[in-house]
Amino acid sequence: MDAREFIEVIQYEAIESPYKKILKELLHPKPTVPLEAWTSEVDKSVGVSLHARADIEQRRARWFNNLDDNGREFVKGLLQECAELSAVAFLGVLDGIGSYEGSFKLVAMDAKGNRTVVNPENGEMLHDVFYDVQAEAERTGSNGDHQP
Repeated sequence: MDAREFIEVIQYEAIESPYKKILKELLHPKPTVPLEAWTSEVDKSVGVSLHARADIEQRRARWFNNLDDNGREFVKGLLQECAELSAVAFLGVLDGIGSYEGSFKLVAMDAKGNRTVVNPENGEMLHDVFYDVQAEAERTGSNGDHQP
């Protein structure tokens, strides 16, 4: 795995998937399960947490669905941008940009046990590769909606 392949994985696993998960929750929130449905003490403990989470999803979905089309598109854009900026900030940390003085060596190991340094010293910085891959996707018209 090289840096470009790593970035494609990050784009799918850390940006697209969470974005789609949150969007799905906004469009189709999980129903709340009445607390009375949980019988054992362990079930009740888990049930309280799941009920609270489902209640939050329901409230967010009501708010989101009460927005007009422009408002919903605006929120979608914010969610996408937040996911992208979080990924780029993390890649920057791996690159040694920010408050940490130093960098990290990222080693990928495939199913056969072969190891590859994804971000070799003096190689291209991962956050730069991210922007290159993103720009290439925009030039080719790909929305990045694929799984590596």
